[in-house]
Amino acid sequence: MTLDRVLGAVAAVLLAAQAVTSVVAPPSADEYTGTRGDVVNEVLFAAGLLALAGCLTALRRRATKGAHPLAVAGAGAVLLASSVVATVAAGEERWDAAFVAGFGLMMAGLLAAAISTRSPAPALAMLALVLSLAFFGSGGALALALATAALLREGHRGVPTSEAAPAAR
Repeated sequence: MTLDRVLGAVAAVLLAAQAVTSVVAPPSADEYTGTRGDVVNEVLFAAGLLALAGCLTALRRRATKGAHPLAVAGAGAVLLASSVVATVAAGEERWDAAFVAGFGLMMAGLLAAAISTRSPAPALAMLALVLSLAFFGSGGALALALATAALLREGHRGVPTSEAAPAAR
């Protein structure tokens, strides 16, 4: 199993866990208040973003087209995750420059990857990122988990059989 698949699977599991947790132990209504639900949801989302950043970086190594935009999107995911961690550490909502820059870099990188590869997967990931933030408290991260799977699937198309995962026997 390749590094991008492992990190992608970890990202998808963490983001899906955040989606489930947001329903079971919902975060505070509109603002971070430091409740157990808030902390669990924010930490799972940040960890999912960091795993997604690693996945995008690993996919970049494999990509023939759209490699640099994937690295930009990965850097954006790290910045966005750092902003989420800053919110947990401060105990209050932080819409800081790291959040804005991270979101912007992720969107720009995914848009450039969609244009250069002519693949719908990065464009779907853009939509999923917006949905995951807009519906953070009601399972929106599930969209980003599914988009991660789509990015991985698209990233492994056309890979020579010597690099592809061995077939089940």
